[in-house]
Amino acid sequence: MLGQSLFPNSVRNNAGRIVQSEGSFILFPGAENGLRIMFGGKILKSMDEVSGYLANLYIATPGLASVHSSVLVLFLKPIRSGEAGKVIARIILVTEKIICVYMEMWGGHLNQPDKFTLRYVGVGFCVVSDKNGDGEMIKTLEPYREEAEITEYAEKLIELVRSLRRMILNAQ
Repeated sequence: MLGQSLFPNSVRNNAGRIVQSEGSFILFPGAENGLRIMFGGKILKSMDEVSGYLANLYIATPGLASVHSSVLVLFLKPIRSGEAGKVIARIILVTEKIICVYMEMWGGHLNQPDKFTLRYVGVGFCVVSDKNGDGEMIKTLEPYREEAEITEYAEKLIELVRSLRRMILNAQ
């Protein structure tokens, strides 16, 4: 899968909900470390923003808001100073209260976007809360499952995150 996008260009599922989003950026001086590589925090911030944005587009329900809860990002190759990039995000799984977003970050020279290569992949978890109430997580999302191998991994990651959350809460 490295070097190829998992996603076709479609942006809506059969219910008409937006399930894919893309964003672009250029790495300017000052956003890189001493090796002229994009700071990891900038990568995480980009993926956090894109997954939260897409989850909010997906729910598109007055009174509800998506909150980014966690992310797992894998480094493949750095994005260097002066390079451009794009982030492609796709909703691959929705449980009763979690929206799972798979993200790819591509990079390369701005004048050759067809030669961009895959630099980072990640899975973001967003929960949906009632923004008119006390911020409690809702448990009424309509399930959605992308028919892709990565969705099976997302289901396992959700179980891992739930287990970790229970362990942390029990330790307090």
